[in-house]
Amino acid sequence: MSRQHLWPEWMQTPFPKTHDQHTNFQIKTKLLPGKTIAIQPALKIAQGDIKSRKLKIICEYHCNNGWISIVEESTKEFLIPLIKGEFFTLTEEHQRKLALWLAIVCTVWEYTDVPTQAVPAEDRQYIHSQREAPPHWSAWIGTYQGTEWQTRYRHHGAHAVPTHLDDRFHESCVH
Repeated sequence: MSRQHLWPEWMQTPFPKTHDQHTNFQIKTKLLPGKTIAIQPALKIAQGDIKSRKLKIICEYHCNNGWISIVEESTKEFLIPLIKGEFFTLTEEHQRKLALWLAIVCTVWEYTDVPTQAVPAEDRQYIHSQREAPPHWSAWIGTYQGTEWQTRYRHHGAHAVPTHLDDRFHESCVH
């Protein structure tokens, strides 16, 4: 297994590291009998900029230094101009590459909070075997014109089922 960056190293150019710590905020809720909800907030301060964070979840040779690396490399030509707010025409091929890269990123980021993973194993297997985003997934991109934007990562996972079936219902975010 190798350590996968949540933010690829090549994104340090458009988004340089600016903080020496990051915040991991989680709110765990549990559905109790009688329509009662128990809420348990938790705040952790972690060392290093969020863009330094790595997860040891990816196979090193065939994935992280193999096909995932190839996918990341193939997105740079249009992701960097898009991130910088430059004009760029996204062809169908670019859109497929972007969708695959986003599917990989979403799947990796889910491992920051395993109990609330929402991407089913079938979708992860589809991404790996087909090298494309699952056909029932959608992705949207937009632009930001302000000056206050900061690198941020949010994961909102939820399992809304009766308590006796699953007590993992919660959301989390990392800033």
